[in-house]
Formats: sequence, C-alpha cells, structure tokens
Amino acid sequence: MLNVVCTEGVWRRYRRIAGTSNAMIIRGVLERTGEVISLRADQLRHLDIRVPGSSRDFR
Repeated sequence: MLNVVCTEGVWRRYRRIAGTSNAMIIRGVLERTGEVISLRADQLRHLDIRVPGSSRDFR
C-alpha cells in the first residue's frame, strides 16, 4: 500500500481517467520519507478489467 501523489498539472491532464477508471496503470517515481512510501505520478493509464466496481471517494 502506498500513496499516489499527483502534481496539479498531472491531475489536470489525467483527471477523467482518475475519476472514472476502475483500475489504472500509474507510472512515476517512488519517494520515501521516513516510513512513508509514495509514488509521484507522471502518467495515468486506464486498465481495462472485467470486474464490476467503482472508484472510492476519500474526501
């Protein structure tokens, strides 16, 4: 389990994919701050899976 961090530009570019995809392929750079591991995303791609579900809203 890790956090995915998007810059404002990455979020603007891939917002639709992030909000509508049941699964994604995320490319980026791993960063470690103490015990916390994060992935700084630079690309998000839709991953077509055949399992029904929806993305969760953590707001």
